[in-house]
Amino acid sequence: MRFLLIFSIIFTVSCFIIVLSIAKETGGMFDSQSIRSIYKANSNPFFFLDTNSTFYYTYALTESAYIQVRKFGHFIAYGILAVMIFIVLFDKNVLLRGTTAVIAASIIGAIDEYHQHFLLARSGRLLDIFINTAGSILFITAMILFHYLFKIKAKLRSIYIERSRSRSM
Repeated sequence: MRFLLIFSIIFTVSCFIIVLSIAKETGGMFDSQSIRSIYKANSNPFFFLDTNSTFYYTYALTESAYIQVRKFGHFIAYGILAVMIFIVLFDKNVLLRGTTAVIAASIIGAIDEYHQHFLLARSGRLLDIFINTAGSILFITAMILFHYLFKIKAKLRSIYIERSRSRSM
């Protein structure tokens, strides 16, 4: 059941991101000619096996403020996506939920970068997958830490209340 839920989340969010990407690139036109015009003509679906592919190119984050803002946006967006997945998963094991959320958000990011590689105006990069995953890891780590801090606070509060009651008797 959990696998089906995770697969459904990954599939749905990935499709949504791809449709938004197509809409952005075509100006909202969804006819076949507009869609064909945004894709590279001779792209190899196994580009990631070629070490000379642009997929493995890097860029300096210091090149421009525009790149920094975009990459920070991806960092935040995939962190929020991981948190949303974390919240949707129904498992008492917080570490398992967190790990699953990070993996699911990372897979969605990888699918997005794979798709971007085929677009004329975009380029999918391995570095972007790492940035997306880093955002997921940081946000989920914060969620898990807050979870345990609130759990400790609740435990200390119950001990304090219990001791207060025993003293008043």
